[in-house]
Amino acid sequence: MSTDWSRRRISDFELAVRYYELGHSVDELAAALNVDQSTIRRRLSQARKEGLVRTLVVPPLNHAELASLEQDVRYKFELEDVVLVPGREDILDMKEETAPKEAMVLSIAQAAARYLEEHLTNRDTLLVPWGRMANYIARQLRAPRPLPGLTVVPMVGVLALEHNPYDANILAASFAAKFGGRSFLLPAPALVEKEISGIIEGLPLVQRVKTLYDEATVAIVPLALQTQSAPRWSAWACSVKIQ
Repeated sequence: MSTDWSRRRISDFELAVRYYELGHSVDELAAALNVDQSTIRRRLSQARKEGLVRTLVVPPLNHAELASLEQDVRYKFELEDVVLVPGREDILDMKEETAPKEAMVLSIAQAAARYLEEHLTNRDTLLVPWGRMANYIARQLRAPRPLPGLTVVPMVGVLALEHNPYDANILAASFAAKFGGRSFLLPAPALVEKEISGIIEGLPLVQRVKTLYDEATVAIVPLALQTQSAPRWSAWACSVKIQ
């Protein structure tokens, strides 16, 4: 195990990431930090109590049902590949934000991030939307290799004058940074009056970004599908090869 982090005291959050996401065992963590295993277990328990680790209970997987739903999604949206994330309709339909709902959103973001990590290439141009889910996907990315040739482009312009973590321009830069690629800015407001939209679209910098839309090979887009025979197993975000 790497020792660069073991020489300092890591936070409970970092400890939880290494145990739950990176697969380090209690034995490995205890040896690396030079502490007892009981200390690691106590800190992991504390992380759960503080809400750093959230648990989501989902119904057992019915493989026939999943296969049917996958086929429905593939056919309806004309997709070559589908990744389903188990979820619960009662939690997704909650208006208030709860820990189980947050856990489900994170599981969807993790699945989308893993898919991007496996399928993005050094020649891709990725379109990134604005919003909470795109922000979560960016935070879950663990790029396994650098992609200096990757180009990331925002789908919409600026949302507000102040910093907004859900802004497509900011998220495009975040996605590109994770892979060591480059990102472009869309120097235009996301919402404009119809009377001036033509003027803004005619600006040279905006025209340059619009050209990249035609060159895009991958996009992160929302999907929604509900069938009578299956619950919404859920897939808000999906990366789609568009060329």
